[in-house]
Amino acid sequence: MYPYREKSKLFKDFQKSYDLIRRDGVRKSVVLRKFLREKHNEEQAIAEKYDRSIITSTEDVVKLVQECKSSNLDVAYQAVFNFLLHLWSKHELLHVVDILVHHLVNGETTHVKYNVACVFTNIASGDSRHTSFLLKKSVITALSSLLCDTNTCLVEQSIWALSNIIGDGPEPRNFVLRSNILTALYQPLNLHFKSIPVIKHLSLMLINICYNKDAEVPIEYVSQIISILDVLLAQSDENILDAVLWSMTYLSSCSSQYVSLVLESGIVEKIYKFVDASEKLILNALRTSMSNIFWIIEYDVHLRPLLPSTNPKLKEETYWVISNIADVTRSQMLTILSMNIFPQIIQHIAYGDSDVRREALWVISNIIRISTYQDIKPFFDYKFLCSISKILETHDTNMIRMTLDTVLILFRLYSRANNEEYICHMIEALGVLQIIKNHRSSSNESIKSFVTYILENYFKDDLEHDVNQKTSKKL
Repeated sequence: MYPYREKSKLFKDFQKSYDLIRRDGVRKSVVLRKFLREKHNEEQAIAEKYDRSIITSTEDVVKLVQECKSSNLDVAYQAVFNFLLHLWSKHELLHVVDILVHHLVNGETTHVKYNVACVFTNIASGDSRHTSFLLKKSVITALSSLLCDTNTCLVEQSIWALSNIIGDGPEPRNFVLRSNILTALYQPLNLHFKSIPVIKHLSLMLINICYNKDAEVPIEYVSQIISILDVLLAQSDENILDAVLWSMTYLSSCSSQYVSLVLESGIVEKIYKFVDASEKLILNALRTSMSNIFWIIEYDVHLRPLLPSTNPKLKEETYWVISNIADVTRSQMLTILSMNIFPQIIQHIAYGDSDVRREALWVISNIIRISTYQDIKPFFDYKFLCSISKILETHDTNMIRMTLDTVLILFRLYSRANNEEYICHMIEALGVLQIIKNHRSSSNESIKSFVTYILENYFKDDLEHDVNQKTSKKL
């Protein structure tokens, strides 16, 4: 892909867009985009421009370097753009990267430095082959040296370039980390903490550093990363805080050593304040704080107010957290029971959106699995049975199967307490039994197995009555 084939001045625009986050729907995760790719038809329209050789010798490079320093901005822009075209289109770079570092980064004007940083940013926005040309100590050192500059645009562009390099994968990330980049980041943190564009790009860089889909960030860097994230939590910009929480989420989803470092740092306790912030930040705070279940339990009072929210995603995420807490130990399950949220759960199972109903049902299922008859007796009533009957009347196979499994566990709990007759009477009187019977003809074998087992073991007389009725009709 060639993102700057014809728009030679686009990457010079200081007013850039910062909403450059791609979310992974499965992992609810975030990665920094490879920036500014052109549409396919635009590529085809100007592809012939790459048929000619822009640079054929080192002398051509020197000439372009001089043009980059021209007082005529159009000449300077075009020279840098020609460098970009060459770097995108050629496998052999003729030491262009080295010459750019030597002639343009060290000792030249701020304007030219900015243009070079733009070139490096766009090279790194390509594939791994393009990024590999920048995996040189001289390049990383040169870009890092710009981080202490007083010009915010130059610092911002340098961070963007480094972030693109890091975002190419574990190997480029670790290469940049070995250059002591984390220490260098304290320069813009101290000089430009009030510059939203600079700090926003810095926070996005940390997402790329912490991103762990292919490989975890080397653990020796984690303490320093947490220290920087801690500083960024003092920001008020929602997008920056969102990026910080995503970085914490990635660190929290690593191995236990990483989680221990996160917890020992005390940073998890500081996300407490986001429970009363925007829903976007609450969602990320909930994801992040799963690394500290005891912290959530301690502040369970702050989970309850989230359930009446009109935002289905927020309710879904809250139930997801609660179900995970309930599924760990009996002590944690009892803590969930003490939160007095069963009335809300039952209502959401009956009338909530499908995703909310599913997560709410998971809460019930996880609680019942490690409960005793005495634990659940106060919460088991006709409202609960009516709510699960509504799920059994849906066409959602997975939820029906989960509901039948939950009903079966209830039967076993009441049977052990010698109170099987009570639950059987309740289920039959409220019409739940008939709904269960209706699933005998289900095409799903798992559902049919659950129904058969429940009827044969707990409603044997009723089943025999049904058989006799069918026999009488045939006669």
